[in-house]
Amino acid sequence: MSSFDSYDWENDKNWKQYLDNTLIPPGTDPRVAILKLQHKYYKRNINPDYEIPANINSPSPSSPQPPQHSSNTTHQRTNTTSNTTSNTNSNSNSNNNNNRQSPPPPQQQQQRQQNRTTTLPESSAFFKILKNAWIISQGLVVIFGLGFLLSSNPTYYYRSFLAAIISYLVPLFHSFEGQSINREMFNEVIKNENAQYLITCVLLYFLSGPVVLFLIPIFIFSFYHVIKYVNGLNPRQAIIQKVCTFFIGKQTEAINMATTMEITNMLLIVFGVFTGTSSIFLIFAYYRLLKLRYQFSTRIQNKCHELSATYDYMINTRYCPVQLRPYLMKFKRFFSS
Repeated sequence: MSSFDSYDWENDKNWKQYLDNTLIPPGTDPRVAILKLQHKYYKRNINPDYEIPANINSPSPSSPQPPQHSSNTTHQRTNTTSNTTSNTNSNSNSNNNNNRQSPPPPQQQQQRQQNRTTTLPESSAFFKILKNAWIISQGLVVIFGLGFLLSSNPTYYYRSFLAAIISYLVPLFHSFEGQSINREMFNEVIKNENAQYLITCVLLYFLSGPVVLFLIPIFIFSFYHVIKYVNGLNPRQAIIQKVCTFFIGKQTEAINMATTMEITNMLLIVFGVFTGTSSIFLIFAYYRLLKLRYQFSTRIQNKCHELSATYDYMINTRYCPVQLRPYLMKFKRFFSS
């Protein structure tokens, strides 16, 4: 068995994050699409010498099963009943040590797939309505966002955030529709990245003034959803294909910039109290939201550690006055606590 076939996909957090940030084009087989992503991810991040097979038409029985996620990026839907969730949690706790040693066998992974139920078939008319609403809302975020960037008209700013709220509501509804409302469901919703971005959009829509930097992270995410959707339609025009390929090649840098701005916007919100673009309540609400994002997002965790190291380096250079360093360290500890 090759190293790709035996790779532990279940415990690779970076792979799960990569899958969360990828849009599977509508009309394609999700299993085949995810298998192709696995081959690309493995070559790019695990083994650069790995040769990707020329034809990948269907997943082989020995191929690792990808983890199922509910996100605005993959737009895939899996629901779990309360009994199945409790059984899965108990099994994962009891077998946690074993999972660290080796990935579950394909038969066990296939059984996990079968244990998950979907109450909204992808062929249903209502699902198509949800998918179209999601695509349209992502496009409106980009259109209104460009309108605000070009004209500075605050109307476009708020309309862009309103479209973003809809774009995050759709996959949330798609993921949790039919489940009973209880504490366990609430905990699962809070862990969902769509819910976290939904809270972000609601806070900035109601409590902030029109600030370009607040809008840019949401704009970047929606922009790449639209680009990947257009690219998935296999446009015949060469210029469109080149544009899509160009921007997709820049996705890593763009997502990295959006993640940085998610964190540094905290400073803008603090200073916005003095300029009238934010409020005291927004400071505490966004601070709590960032802590929640840090708890559940590997991308935010890595970026926070990177920014922390950069901050330490800057305050210890000869250009930073020695008298200010204790206060700057207290400032860091305050926001890190």
